Amino acid sequence: DGEVVALDAEGHPDFQLLQQASQEPATHVVYYVFDLLRLDGKDLTQLPLLERKKMLRTLIKDGAYLRYSDHVHERGTELFAAAVKQDLEGIIGKRADSPYAKGVRSKSWVKIKHHRTQEVVIGGYTAPRNSREHFGALLLGVYEKDELVYVGHTGTGFDQRTLGELMTVMKPLVRRTSPFRTEVDANMPPVWVKPQLVCNVKFTEWTRDGQMRHPVFLGLRADKRATDVTKEPVAMKSTKRRAAKA
Repeated sequence: DGEVVALDAEGHPDFQLLQQASQEPATHVVYYVFDLLRLDGKDLTQLPLLERKKMLRTLIKDGAYLRYSDHVHERGTELFAAAVKQDLEGIIGKRADSPYAKGVRSKSWVKIKHHRTQEVVIGGYTAPRNSREHFGALLLGVYEKDELVYVGHTGTGFDQRTLGELMTVMKPLVRRTSPFRTEVDANMPPVWVKPQLVCNVKFTEWTRDGQMRHPVFLGLRADKRATDVTKEPVAMKSTKRRAAKA
């Protein structure tokens, strides 16, 4: 198991670069491998995590496109501080003795975020202003039970290419009525779309009325169903401390 990452010129992961990698052959894409599930036909998923990683380390030779994802034992607080210093998204805390849980988000691991990120559903867009082409801002929501709730809009994080690509996939989804249950505070007349597209955004905080403050578009998510997108819980400080020692 692992994750494909696109690296920028400084060697930092860049989600937008990954989205565009299929059309940009020069993009530096690396597969970071962090777990070993089978070896020579034997199922390893019930072994403790650290045992699986020891075997994985012997198999992976780090290179330009394939790398072993190492771990830091019992020094999670220091690791998180280093991630913040490098302006990375955060770290993952895992229980060292945990088995591998297939197809579920196990309670044996937790994300400890530096940037707050959120998956959101695109429910519409606004007209462009000034020299901007295609659209001005995306209107975003998350599902509460079976209803889409508006959580804010973003007009940042796009380059010219991304604006055009998003417009191409949004145009066929245009509809007459709002998909949101709640009122939308758009700064321009909205164009509504069927709530089928999911994207990632980063933002500074949730406001008291449930809106994202200063959301920035990161990229589309092709692997996520819109109806599965809900508001992610905010980790408490005590949870971060426990996770850092896992």
